[in-house]
Amino acid sequence: MRTVTLTGTEVVTSKLGFGCSALIGGRSRTEALRLLEAAYDSGIRHFDVARLYGTGDAEDVLGEFATRRRSNITIATKFGISPTPSTLGTGIAKSLVRFAARRSRRALHLARRYGRWTIRRRGQFTPDAAITSLVASLTKLRTEYIDVLLLHDCTAADWHSQALLSTLEEVVSRGQARVIGTATSFRTSEEIFAGAMPHPSIVQFEDDMLLNNLPSFRGIARDAAVITHGTFRNLLSALCQRLIHDPDLTATWKQRLDVDVSRPEIVAGLLLSYSLHANSDGVVLFSSGDPARIAANARIASEIAFEQAQLYEFARLVREALRSNEPADIAGRNKGIR
Repeated sequence: MRTVTLTGTEVVTSKLGFGCSALIGGRSRTEALRLLEAAYDSGIRHFDVARLYGTGDAEDVLGEFATRRRSNITIATKFGISPTPSTLGTGIAKSLVRFAARRSRRALHLARRYGRWTIRRRGQFTPDAAITSLVASLTKLRTEYIDVLLLHDCTAADWHSQALLSTLEEVVSRGQARVIGTATSFRTSEEIFAGAMPHPSIVQFEDDMLLNNLPSFRGIARDAAVITHGTFRNLLSALCQRLIHDPDLTATWKQRLDVDVSRPEIVAGLLLSYSLHANSDGVVLFSSGDPARIAANARIASEIAFEQAQLYEFARLVREALRSNEPADIAGRNKGIR
């Protein structure tokens, strides 16, 4: 696995990171731990989590996994959105939902769709809320420090709060976090960097071949480290469906790219390779519940699977094919936050 030193920091980690947003949904704790093991065994060393993920339990699972590997991995977690407090009642309810989700795809879909009900409160960016959340994360993750601490779905005003920034500086000086940054929408990230200093040392936002956010961001922020996510979300499915229903387009793409784009794994490989190339000095996150897919993605990140010319041509073909008839779920993704 290739490694990167995140721009402007001393954080060294793997080029590919594993996102834990869906680590718990529809699977047992044992199964979730196996996914983390699969990622680690494939060379992945960066793990992204949040207080909210897994209805508040993903940090605990990652903490169990990380105990014997802490010095070999980097952990990013977030604060600002709190899950519903754990009680006997909520614990029983979560267990029942997860039991049903493991046995029914419909139940899993509904659990994910209505997962927002587990959110207690958004926008918790006061100094006290930040410290409370950090202490909870450190406890669940069973660690003395967080490598990357991110403001989750913050606004530009949240970031520029002097009281919060002073508190976060103290957190770094005490060694409880190595780097402070933001995990919010791309548009908000732009607003933050258009405002007064200081700016985040690291930013996390959604990007893929169609959104193409990174070139715009680099125009205003060359010194910030960037973590991107969302390479496959919606775009992979949209592309595969388009190619399945348009044999002539598939034949043209095969000829232009000299690869078999009728195979979903090839399309996925092209998408991920493009994201890795675009964010050459940062980290690209992905999530998967399939150990084989985790290993396949890690192989792509560990070797040069496609020529640069292929990636540029693929990007041109994708934009030409999808922008003229852009699905609403793709067009609106920049408005959301994971």
